[in-house]
Amino acid sequence: MTICYTGDYNPSYPRHRVIIRGLRESGVTVIEAPLPRKGFSKYIRLVRAMMRNRRADVFFFGYSDSRIVWLARIFTGKPILWDAFYSLYDNWVFDRKLARPGSLKANYYWFLDWICCRSATVVILDTDANIDYFRRTFHLPNKKFLRVLIGADDTVMVPRPKDPNEQRFIVEFHGNYIPVHGIEYIVQAAKLLEAQADIHFVMIGEGQEHEKILAMARESKLSNMTFYPLVPYEQLPVWIANADVCLGLLGDLDRSGRAIPNKVYEASAMERASINRDGPAIRELYTDGTDISYCRAGDAQDIADKILKLKNNPELRASIARNARELYMHNGTPRAVGAGIKNMLEKQYV
Repeated sequence: MTICYTGDYNPSYPRHRVIIRGLRESGVTVIEAPLPRKGFSKYIRLVRAMMRNRRADVFFFGYSDSRIVWLARIFTGKPILWDAFYSLYDNWVFDRKLARPGSLKANYYWFLDWICCRSATVVILDTDANIDYFRRTFHLPNKKFLRVLIGADDTVMVPRPKDPNEQRFIVEFHGNYIPVHGIEYIVQAAKLLEAQADIHFVMIGEGQEHEKILAMARESKLSNMTFYPLVPYEQLPVWIANADVCLGLLGDLDRSGRAIPNKVYEASAMERASINRDGPAIRELYTDGTDISYCRAGDAQDIADKILKLKNNPELRASIARNARELYMHNGTPRAVGAGIKNMLEKQYV
């Protein structure tokens, strides 16, 4: 089986690394044909890539903010897999609130999601909760979708011991500062825990709400939180290894309840305990108190309570971390992710 993996995706983003390597480890020939991320030339390059690789069995469009799948459908009758990953409509209108519901711009984002779903043979999403959202919002049949977990790169996210010189209890977060993550609740939880002198929050990231979060921390006069810029993917294991607890999605937006974030898979791969908001998506894979700790969405007090519980119960924390690693090895490795895609294609299309 030969797959042409194309689109204006970011080749370094973990989602693409995991899928491409997983497909190859499952015996699939993957031809990578990345397109420019900006400018009209990407459309010309897309047509050329499809003509050049017309003998491929399947065209796979990797996740990106662009929606160009509809154009690809004009040039091929072969199966098209599209990794939608999330809804542009939901992201820009209800998460980041950069377009008003019912506005022309909001309707434009809805149409882009809809036309690409209609153009693709199979739409890939990371959770059943996300699939249900797409099915209801864009009026599509369930058979159109395939759940493909995000996973993590097991050549990068490898368990390693904490630096023995780090004596503090480290609570780590990494990611973009956008509303879906609920980072303001981390700041509030840090304030609630400021009397715990040995607990320290390490915040790695930047983005839309970066200045807002920094301002909150300054106003709260936090001394137990340190901010760092985003680091390359290959450097993340150093930070995760020094963490005692890693934080996932904590906000109360609907979208955050429909996702299992990269950071939870990465912590699991590195055998670290995570805290993530309760919701339909996380319950698809993780079990509270067994391989993760749930908290209530958008509840700083509950986040603080769960951090203290894990700090004061090292045996529970270690058990959650071990079980999370085992869960990852069964479900989140590139090979596991790639095998699921290959099996579906062999049964239905190739």
